[in-house]
Amino acid sequence: MKPGLPQLAAEAEKFLNAGNLSWDDLGNDLLGHSINRFKPLMTRIEPASIARIVEASKEDLASPLDARGLAHVVLLVGWAPEHQVRHSFA
Repeated sequence: MKPGLPQLAAEAEKFLNAGNLSWDDLGNDLLGHSINRFKPLMTRIEPASIARIVEASKEDLASPLDARGLAHVVLLVGWAPEHQVRHSFA
């Protein structure tokens, strides 16, 4: 998870109170180990929110293509406002 979602991995390690985890730790159990107080790592995306996003994007999809003949697409991925990642594909 660390290469693709480093912030999420760091938050999970913080919650588990287990330090910097690696594949070498896979066989180690956490029995008798104290973990930190639970805090959600991600925010659930409700179906109603997805429907609103899809409806809002329909207008963008109906717009003409840019000068190169390609639509400019912006993908917004995030689990909380402070953790959003913006990718742009042309």
